[in-house]
Amino acid sequence: MSDDQWSTTALWTAAFARVNVTGDDSPAVVHGGAVDASLTAVVTAAAAASEAPPRATQLSVVQTVVLSVMFVVALVGNSATLARMYRMRRRRSTINLLITHLATADLVVTFFCNVTEAVWTSTVQWLAGNAACKLIKFLQVDSMHASDMLCYYDASDR
Repeated sequence: MSDDQWSTTALWTAAFARVNVTGDDSPAVVHGGAVDASLTAVVTAAAAASEAPPRATQLSVVQTVVLSVMFVVALVGNSATLARMYRMRRRRSTINLLITHLATADLVVTFFCNVTEAVWTSTVQWLAGNAACKLIKFLQVDSMHASDMLCYYDASDR
């Protein structure tokens, strides 16, 4: 049987049978009081498979590379925009101020979204704890919201 079939069988077993733990901590599936050894093996195999550490896949490597390239392009482009706006500071205009704010918001999105997602994808699992997870997710959503609001304000101003 393939791993998918083992997982499906284990799910159906858990849904329609009672799973008991015997004295030696090995799961035993009980059907009307009788222990079914084949279903016990399925549940044990499914439990062992779910405890396996996460591994990097080809998709996670590709995602990490794409996010890293996006980070470099966004960092160079927005930094160049900010440098250009700094050199043009004598020509103070509303649109130049909005472009500066938008480039700054894009850099914040770049750092809080691309970098954290690339690190998370490359490590395959979250290693920083629950508080850091909530803080990073808040900063990701907040930075994207700020960037979106600046786009809206820029469009409404023109």
